[in-house]
Amino acid sequence: MDRSQFNQCVEQYADRLFRFAFSSLRNREQAEDVVQESFARVWEKSKTVDFAKAKSHD
Repeated sequence: MDRSQFNQCVEQYADRLFRFAFSSLRNREQAEDVVQESFARVWEKSKTVDFAKAKSHD
């Protein structure tokens, strides 16, 4: 996954991930932290992440 693909994932999934985290945690700051930490971990592993598989399962 390159930078452009990572940015595309953030744009596509950050809001949905935030809503899920907020509905579970009921705390905005914690939900924001979950989103930030999740994407930080994806970026750390970006060289091994297959962009085609980095999508939600609707």
